[in-house]
Parts: sequence; structure tokens; C-alpha cells
Amino acid sequence: GHIQLIEWAELGKGIIAPADLSIHIAGEDNIRKLSIYTHSEVGKQLSACLGPN
Repeated sequence: GHIQLIEWAELGKGIIAPADLSIHIAGEDNIRKLSIYTHSEVGKQLSACLGPN
């Protein structure tokens, strides 16, 4: 197994493996909001390791 952190991953569609988990970062001024989305069973397991919301 391995982890890839890719910015603009949609540009690699068809070249890189589908994501198990994605993290979206939104920001305004000095505030950041992270949203985590799971796309597979592996992604759900990874998300569970991060702890409660």
C-alpha cells in the first residue's frame, strides 16, 4: 500500500488510481475548513483512524 497526496487530482484521471479518500480545503482570510470524503471501504477505514468529527 501507499499514500499519494495530489493537488488537482482530477487532472490525472485515467492515469492515477481512484481515490479512497479525498480532503477538500476551503479558506477565507485566516480560517480554513477541511472536509473529508470517503470513496471506498479503505477510505472509510482511513477516516475512522482520524477520530470523531
